[in-house]
Amino acid sequence: KAKKLKKQAEGRGGGLQQPRPISTAMSTFLGGQEEASRTEIVKAVWAHVKEHELQNPADRREFVLDAALKSIFEGHDKVTMFTMNKYIGEHLL
Repeated sequence: KAKKLKKQAEGRGGGLQQPRPISTAMSTFLGGQEEASRTEIVKAVWAHVKEHELQNPADRREFVLDAALKSIFEGHDKVTMFTMNKYIGEHLL
């Protein structure tokens, strides 16, 4: 338990917050970063979706992919907020 508290105090986090190496496609999307946590990636994707107004007005859980997002979510035209994490996981090495 002491190790866990020490790790939290150092600010590294664990699990979803721990930075991991990412794929080249994800690195390009994030502006050249070599490591990122899953939470960082999700925040960046949602910021991009909101900035470019890519949410489907009829179903706000779904968003349409533009060229930048298609490089991450290969082979898809639409992604929901629930399936997004499945595809993001493929980019964490």
